[in-house]
Amino acid sequence: MSNANYPWVKNSAETVSGKIGYLEITSPNGTYINGATGTVLIESTAHKTTITHDGITSENKLAPGQKVNLNSQQIIMIDNNSNTFNIYSDSNETWRLHTSGNSNIDIRAGVNGQINLAGNGIYFNGNNIENGGLQGATGATGATGATGPQGLPGLQGITSDILNKLKLATSQISFIINGTGYVGSGWFYYENTNDLVNGYFITAAHCVMEITNGVYYKADVVYIHHPITNDWTKIDANNIYIDGVADVALIKTNINLTNNPECCLKISSIETNAGDTCYIIGNPGGFDEDSISVGCVRDPHYMESGGYQITDSIHITSPGIGGNSGGPIVNTLGDVIGIFTFGLGNYENFGGGSNRVTLLNTLSVLKTLQNNKSKLYLGLDWYLPNPLILRNYYNNQNSFISKGVYIRGISVNSPFNGVIGTSDILLSATITTTNEVIDFGNLNTQRTPGVLIYYPVNTIISITYVKTDKIQRTNNITLNKSYNEVSNLLDGPLQTGLNERVGLNINRNQIQDYT
Repeated sequence: MSNANYPWVKNSAETVSGKIGYLEITSPNGTYINGATGTVLIESTAHKTTITHDGITSENKLAPGQKVNLNSQQIIMIDNNSNTFNIYSDSNETWRLHTSGNSNIDIRAGVNGQINLAGNGIYFNGNNIENGGLQGATGATGATGATGPQGLPGLQGITSDILNKLKLATSQISFIINGTGYVGSGWFYYENTNDLVNGYFITAAHCVMEITNGVYYKADVVYIHHPITNDWTKIDANNIYIDGVADVALIKTNINLTNNPECCLKISSIETNAGDTCYIIGNPGGFDEDSISVGCVRDPHYMESGGYQITDSIHITSPGIGGNSGGPIVNTLGDVIGIFTFGLGNYENFGGGSNRVTLLNTLSVLKTLQNNKSKLYLGLDWYLPNPLILRNYYNNQNSFISKGVYIRGISVNSPFNGVIGTSDILLSATITTTNEVIDFGNLNTQRTPGVLIYYPVNTIISITYVKTDKIQRTNNITLNKSYNEVSNLLDGPLQTGLNERVGLNINRNQIQDYT
């Protein structure tokens, strides 16, 4: 049993095992009064052991099985001086420690040794310590660590003022194309105060036109909610101006908003970044006018991998379905960063449309009150190749660049015709007058070839491409064709400009008949 006055006292044998190193046995300061007595025996079981007392090596070298009474080495305290014994082993060693009487001792493992306590344990203040000596006092608090990396920002909210403006500026559009009625979304727009008198309204091109079985149809009946009175207002279909491949339409409503600029939105002047919070406002399914949904920008310069949406686009996570078509995609300032026109498959969170750069490019033409036919005609049908296709264009199939689009077809009217061919990989284009290099692909620094269509006519580019012979080539091409020179059937939503794509599902939201 332990003794409250002398907590290390135990009247039974203890075993202390040590590897090469030492075991230190100390009689602590100030724990004994004059005349205290007790006995401590050390028994060596296997190897020779050397004992030192307060730094002086004893002549006692224990042979295996020999015992030494540490009491004879004056372990008993008679003042406040400490008595310390170090016991060294020449190899793995087991010592048997016997205590009796008032033997108040402290056992410490040396820094070069490994001490394991066994048997019935050693006691301190009545507690059995099975796996080590007495725990020391808590150390001082360490220095403050370096600040960790900043976490991703959460979705930012928009102020009530901006929200009210968005609701004022966005509107339903209802239209009839080829005898069928539909509903969509859009917004009133201006860039300067001179625009306000015209009541410009932007929506998706596929809300006011369609191409079916080789026939181009334009909406002949169009109604828009008046942003001030909320009355349905009929629009003259002759005041609709279209950029088909961008899927953008500008309508001159002649609603005078000179005194109501708060009813109009502007295109953002700030570059959009992946991860930015964004919103889409519209009429999903025709069920909820001015409905707003939040998400973030997946890709501000999205290249649709199938080659259907050829313009520089934006891809977002904000939920949208049929009926949202034509609605604005806005940032937290309430400025437009894109137009919502397409969704991928049946996933409401995988949608987007032409981005702010494309909108600025085409609206500068549409505001002249004409269809955008001056944009450049490329006459290419492409898609993004996977690495199993791309590897066949390089000698080293273990490592090759992730860049380029696979040419699926070329129009005879294409300025590329006769230079590149089908199955070539178009890698990049350099604008010769500025040395601007445009790499094609879907990496962050790459773009769709469709960015070229808004350059001036007769722009000269130097293209780099690779054929199946694995040889890269460079040629100059003059982009001298415009959509004025090709059929209207090639200027529609989700068209490459090569031909009318078959099997496309443009998700117009048909007006429901609840009778």
